[in-house]
Amino acid sequence: MSENPKLDADAFYAQQEREHNEMLDQIEVEREEQEWFDANEDYPTEPEWEAQPCQHEGCTAMGNPCWLPEFDKPEGHGDEPDMWYCDAHMHGSGFCRGCGTFWGGIESFDFGSGFCEHCESEFDDDFDDEYYDDFDY
Repeated sequence: MSENPKLDADAFYAQQEREHNEMLDQIEVEREEQEWFDANEDYPTEPEWEAQPCQHEGCTAMGNPCWLPEFDKPEGHGDEPDMWYCDAHMHGSGFCRGCGTFWGGIESFDFGSGFCEHCESEFDDDFDDEYYDDFDY
């Protein structure tokens, strides 16, 4: 504890005010999200299809929706999943483990991490270079 109790009280109240402001900011974000969903009532929040078991022979795990490309659709695939594969069998069947889109036959996908280039770029965006600047190799 510092020698001046007034400084400790000021620091305490400043911390309390910062936490209060952060809470108010979070409440505002949640309110804006709710307003968006209220204004866009037709936006689907839950899929209209039920999960199915994995289609890999002998597998009993629940599957993830997998999509074959349909280039005439705005989303790039149909409204219903084309196949269902569990996490263990998605990549081996040619589907991205992130988005479920078919990427089989593309060398970088087949011999890569099991994620398509779009999902991998999302991961790369999440890890900023600032974490790697401290290392000298």
